[in-house]
Amino acid sequence: MFIAQGPPGAVLDSLMATVKIKVRIEGELGWRVIEEPENAGWVGVCDALGISVEGATWKEFTEAANEAVDYIVRTHLAEGTLTEFVRKHGWRLSPPLPAEVHPDDVELDVPFDLPRVGVDAAEARIH
Repeated sequence: MFIAQGPPGAVLDSLMATVKIKVRIEGELGWRVIEEPENAGWVGVCDALGISVEGATWKEFTEAANEAVDYIVRTHLAEGTLTEFVRKHGWRLSPPLPAEVHPDDVELDVPFDLPRVGVDAAEARIH
């Protein structure tokens, strides 16, 4: 049996500090990915986010793409512009962000596809 000790508000604050809100961005990012044999690497462009990413290997490329998307989304979250950014692109947040939320209390899930010739569709899906 768990018995909480301390003032009721402090116990609740402590419990809430460990709970994250999981928010998924639903929408198509629309990556275009090509292998550049002359440069021995992969290059991808995401027009929706206005970024291009490259990597020497497929693994390096997918890690760089995931980091770039995470950085952009987290920046909008920290600046309080994520909801408008998502709406502007015709995407949606599921569930919607609460009115007052600290960026550290949000776990973002931004799945996207990196279409690549010769790769099973499940392998190309990134989270």
